[in-house]
Amino acid sequence: MTREHHAANLERPNDDALASDRSPIADNQASLGRRITASLALLVMIAGLLSAGVLVLHVRVTAALEETHADGLAAQEALGLTLAVREHYLHETHTVIQGDRGQVAHHHDWIDDIERRVDQLLPRVPSSERSTLDELRETSQAIDELYRSRLLPAALAGDRETVRQHQRESELLLRGATEAADAIVDALDRRAEQTRREALELSRLAIVVGVAGVLLLGVAALVIAVRLRRAVLAPLARLSAAARRFGAGEFDFRVGTQGLDTSELSALGGALDHMAVELEAREQELLRTERIAAIGQLTAGIAHEINNPIGVIRGYLKTMIPAVPTLGPDDQQELLEELKILDEEAAACQRIVEDLLGFAREPALEWQRVQISELVDDAVRRFTSTLAHDPPPQIEIDVDAATLELDPVRMHQVLANLLRNAVDASPSSGAKLQLRGRVHPNHYTLEVTDNGPGIAADKRERVFEPFFSERRSGSGLGLAVSRGIVEAHGGRIYAAQPSAGQGARITLEIMK
Repeated sequence: MTREHHAANLERPNDDALASDRSPIADNQASLGRRITASLALLVMIAGLLSAGVLVLHVRVTAALEETHADGLAAQEALGLTLAVREHYLHETHTVIQGDRGQVAHHHDWIDDIERRVDQLLPRVPSSERSTLDELRETSQAIDELYRSRLLPAALAGDRETVRQHQRESELLLRGATEAADAIVDALDRRAEQTRREALELSRLAIVVGVAGVLLLGVAALVIAVRLRRAVLAPLARLSAAARRFGAGEFDFRVGTQGLDTSELSALGGALDHMAVELEAREQELLRTERIAAIGQLTAGIAHEINNPIGVIRGYLKTMIPAVPTLGPDDQQELLEELKILDEEAAACQRIVEDLLGFAREPALEWQRVQISELVDDAVRRFTSTLAHDPPPQIEIDVDAATLELDPVRMHQVLANLLRNAVDASPSSGAKLQLRGRVHPNHYTLEVTDNGPGIAADKRERVFEPFFSERRSGSGLGLAVSRGIVEAHGGRIYAAQPSAGQGARITLEIMK
């Protein structure tokens, strides 16, 4: 298993987290679309209702105008019928007075003309006037019957008294027919006038509806535009300003969701805030990496220069210590103690140099499949065997069995650093350490907890920075070197929140 494989496994949860951050946007993406769709649907509905209303009124006005025109034509035909009845009467009277039979041949033509006019007018008059039209037809037929059966024979016989008598009767019938025809004309005129007024009122109503509809449509469009501007344009300007601030490096600024009315923009604001947090973290990581790289270059040179004289010092010490027996007893003891102090200090300097070199170099890993419980037991045994501490630390081990692929030598170094820091942080009355290991679906967790004062919350990240130490005897490189080794394994190491009554807790996660 390669280091890149472990790194990919470590980054996979972050990808899932980003996917979870993107999911609210996808889930809520239809909200702004629904708002715009609803606004457009409202405008279309208003326009549709307005068009339908105006169209209905237009149809009714057109129908009313056509009905008015038809009533006008019917009134003209009614007047023509009245004139035809009178003309028929005049021709009959002229024939009777003159005694001229030459007009008798046209009598049937006049009667047929009146019948035709009545038949044409009948379906076009109001139903209330159809009986009047029937009466006019009957009166015309009565006049014709009186003319043919009485007036004309009396006139031809020269019986003037009979002619005068039937003439008065014919005049009464004519007056009735004329009044009936005039009544029909008046009824048609009244209906035409009423229809014309209705058409005029409908026209005015259509104008009012059209103007009101246009105003309503304009007001609705204005309200929708204002609401969309407030809901979209203003927040977009705010988001653009936030993006510019992020681009300028102001990663502490937060957009928030206040004033972002739509779920899409609210989710976008949250995404920008998340991006700012990620960018700030990436920037800090980049600065840390650059700082570490610079420190690494510096320490590599310093370590090389310091390591040589330290080696010489220790070499001389090793040659001088065997010569101690040649001295006197008092001198031997004093010199031996001083030489041991020098050797211990030189060894401490050499460990610092080794830590510097380990920090400056990229860890080269030799991967092996290792039983983690055996690795932990061996690391604790080696640590306690080389530790000169009175009283010795109490180490409680509770590690789940698991087989992991890692570099056992490098992991020994990490555990030794963690145990050494835990012992140094514990009270002098006695160190009580807990070393727990737990199996998780994707990784294995090791926790080293001490009974010291703990790590302040604002320093839990700084303790992994190179040369950061709150102890005079510490080099500040142990945890920095450990982080480099763990990250080379594709894992991570961090200072976790301790439980009540505990000191510091360092958590180590190794990918399975």
